[in-house]
Amino acid sequence: MTDVLARRYRALLRAYPRSYREQRGDELLGTLLDAAPPGRRRPAAREAVSLLREGFALRAGLGSLHTPAAFWRDGLHIGALLLLLATLTDAATPWLQPPIEPAPLARLVLPVLAVAAVLRGRLTGGLVLTLAWLVTELPMAALSWQAVTAAAALAVLVAGRSGTSRPRSPGWLLFVPLLMLITYLLSAGWPMHVALVVLVPLAALFGALVDPRLPVAAATLLASAALQSTLVIGPLGGGTVEYHASGPAVVFLALAIALLALGDRRARSAAVHG
Repeated sequence: MTDVLARRYRALLRAYPRSYREQRGDELLGTLLDAAPPGRRRPAAREAVSLLREGFALRAGLGSLHTPAAFWRDGLHIGALLLLLATLTDAATPWLQPPIEPAPLARLVLPVLAVAAVLRGRLTGGLVLTLAWLVTELPMAALSWQAVTAAAALAVLVAGRSGTSRPRSPGWLLFVPLLMLITYLLSAGWPMHVALVVLVPLAALFGALVDPRLPVAAATLLASAALQSTLVIGPLGGGTVEYHASGPAVVFLALAIALLALGDRRARSAAVHG
């Protein structure tokens, strides 16, 4: 029975980084087996959730965040990255269908460079590139509130003397296919609040259980969605400014505030117990 239990513990410990398992895996496994009551064949559900949560936290680098402010900075960094990925997805979607024209594709250079800079932790460079993209796009297209919100988040980080940050994992690029799916649903007539309704509970759940940064990141997306559904500013010189009294915008803002409160509470708790 001990072999069966050990095998199941080892499966859970695979949530931890390889380097951690190589250094402390046997010690941790021994502690778990010693604490297990006689005859147990599988880890308790609460124990399994705890191991998975701690493993994910180590993989995400949460162990290096020791203050609530550090969690907030990382959350804003992730939020800015996701907003820039959303901006890039929106800009690229019309040009992914043939015939592909070089001139429109050239307009994707700045957002691609901005995403690369923020992904590598070069926040000042990401802010400059995002602002440059907004300036070059405004004469030709409506104002992108996703890019504006991303620039605002980056400006807060840079003003707080966080011009550089830890690089983000390339795994965040997997967000792009999800964004493309959401874009497709919206183009098929799904309202924005239906597309975002999956984001909020997931961010709240992960924030409550694992990562306090995710509610902060999700709140930046909701703030952008609220602006997008309320105010439309057309190309510069066109004189198009449309304001919509939007019920979903109020919901988005309320959810954003709730997520920020949840993220702050969990960040304070994580900082104390970290």
